[in-house]
Amino acid sequence: MALPINILIICAGKEEQAKFTEMVRMAGMRAVCCANLQEARVILARQEIHAVICEEILPDGSFHDVIEQVRPASEELPVIVFSNSSEWDTYLRVMRAGAFDCIAYPPESAEVARILWQALRQSKQHIEMAMAAS
Repeated sequence: MALPINILIICAGKEEQAKFTEMVRMAGMRAVCCANLQEARVILARQEIHAVICEEILPDGSFHDVIEQVRPASEELPVIVFSNSSEWDTYLRVMRAGAFDCIAYPPESAEVARILWQALRQSKQHIEMAMAAS
């Protein structure tokens, strides 16, 4: 039996959390939700997480802090940022910071599923390449 694919959703808004939870569930994955960076740190330390979806600005930090938090734990853990802005400058800033992708809120369910599966495939390839090199 396959283990569930856990997606951490870091978002202060309950409505946004509910929407992303449903999108993750529809993609066949399990959503693990929290409202801020402090809660995310606890979850990342205690659970196996396969990808992170976070909002651009959190009550106690930003997506930069999320990326910094997950990088020491796993170089391959993809972070997907969502923003209320669909500006190209926002997208570039997020991508330059090391995020896997940046999506404008509210996204289409199919878009979220596509990005998550792409992120998981890419992180799996990186892990397999690292194991083959050692």
